[in-house]
Amino acid sequence: MISKCSNYLNRFGGHQMAVGFSINHDNLEAFRDSLDRLVAEQLQNLELQQELSLDGRLQLGSLSFQLLEEIARLAPFGFGNPEPVFAAEGLEVKRASIVGRNHLRLEIRDQSASASAIGFNMGEQKISAGDLVSLAFVPQVNIWNGNRSIQLNLKDIRRRQAD
Repeated sequence: MISKCSNYLNRFGGHQMAVGFSINHDNLEAFRDSLDRLVAEQLQNLELQQELSLDGRLQLGSLSFQLLEEIARLAPFGFGNPEPVFAAEGLEVKRASIVGRNHLRLEIRDQSASASAIGFNMGEQKISAGDLVSLAFVPQVNIWNGNRSIQLNLKDIRRRQAD
């Protein structure tokens, strides 16, 4: 795609996952406009749907600092080695609130334990105390005011529909 805008560039190169280039400041806006048009054309007929892969199911009672240390041994995480994402189902929401600009904070429990969860940019979710939910999450260590706890970093949340 960059090659189709190469007339604005001094030089460029890269591979499927990265690109580098040099450009004169005077060409920057025209390059940006050209690239925006090309991307819009490519995406126009695509039905984009985000996909989430789960690595396993966990009960809240199985979360421990030892488990998080074992997960950390799989690092470094990034492209080709994403952080493991786990699922938990049938969780009861004890408390739900919006924090910061648009983040969902939950206190949840299952039959084995309770946990805290944060869903960054998930404030639009209609979740309330008493709801039953299924979560996809990455368990992480949270340090706040000198206290260390396990927090679930939410990747997806589904409210169970009434029977």
